[in-house]
Amino acid sequence: MDATGGARSARQKIVLATFGTRGDVQPMLALGAALRARGHLVPICAPEGHRALVEEHGFPFVACGRLDPRGDDWRDGGTALVLSVRAQIGAQIDALLSACEGASALVASMFMFGAASAAELRGIPLFYAVYWPLLLRSPGWPIIGMPVGSVPRWLSRPLWWLQDLVWTAYFRGPVNRERRRRGLAPVSNALDHLAYSGHLLLAYDEEIGHLPPVPEAHSRTGYWHVAPRGELPAEVEHFLASGPPPVYFGFGSMRSRHPERLARLFVDAAGAAGVRALMSAESRSQLPESCLRIGALPHGLLFPRVAAAIHHCGAGTTAAAARAGVPQIPVPHFGDQFYWGHALHRLGVAPRPIRRSRLTAERLAAAIREGLAKGVAAKALAGRLRGKEGAERAAEVIEKVARG
Repeated sequence: MDATGGARSARQKIVLATFGTRGDVQPMLALGAALRARGHLVPICAPEGHRALVEEHGFPFVACGRLDPRGDDWRDGGTALVLSVRAQIGAQIDALLSACEGASALVASMFMFGAASAAELRGIPLFYAVYWPLLLRSPGWPIIGMPVGSVPRWLSRPLWWLQDLVWTAYFRGPVNRERRRRGLAPVSNALDHLAYSGHLLLAYDEEIGHLPPVPEAHSRTGYWHVAPRGELPAEVEHFLASGPPPVYFGFGSMRSRHPERLARLFVDAAGAAGVRALMSAESRSQLPESCLRIGALPHGLLFPRVAAAIHHCGAGTTAAAARAGVPQIPVPHFGDQFYWGHALHRLGVAPRPIRRSRLTAERLAAAIREGLAKGVAAKALAGRLRGKEGAERAAEVIEKVARG
């Protein structure tokens, strides 16, 4: 029996796999914790650069290719990322085949193109976690990487058709080459193969993201949040206690080619807006007393303590700030980030997004002043999200399907 008095499912091995940034790994840690609490063995497959993060949370780690979680793969609109994924599909399949020996199910996300083939070869159910709606076809909405409202709605269907062609041109060849080597039938559409080969888990909050048309084999779970662990560093606690709540500046895995210039922009914007600041930046330049440089800290601990969060609009950072009830200042760089920035503005918890390419200290200072006035709306959004445990919902679905 579990803590609620319900019958606990028999112990199973359920493999989780992702190929992306830290923000793509963290939801898997949340799902892994929910599955582990139910008595299951949960190995996590990810690029080697995430080993320390996964093992810190107590999960068996399986290296599945290489991808620098804070490196050149994430610059230039993700071109290097695409090339890296193409070159590693075979390594993904090999690693997953090994990890899935004796497993009851495989849960994959992001650019894990080898997952469907591995699950097919092992004869186990495949789940695909969707962190952002624009990975699925959404007529009336722009394709990945295009700001909402940038094209007329009638043009969305042709654009989605074109995007299918682009994904297929990039990935079908490498996928089919690896499938032929293993005696599997070829695929015709790369995006369908990635996202629609298994049971969809819509792992985002519908209060923020829309629900695209999806097949019946899907489950809406809400975002998978990692429970905060430990405490904030003493230096950060001292800074928080020494004045009014600061704003947070951080672009996550979106590294800058000019970190010193970006840090100076942050400092100038904070000064012009009259706010204190916590800066997650690579710069080593001297900061004024009103600013403190910080490393990567758990958003669940930090965000409830700040006045606003200025970030790149990754799905995980967006969800964490929304749950914390703080205003957000969106600075999208590429991909789904434009979508989340628009969604936050539409909900009234953020000013209009500033594209990274158009970011200046003056524009950011104005956005900070506007964003700080949106605290009531941000707290109302957090209230609508309160009590939602997406990882628990997902664990229930996975158990049910894996039991057959």
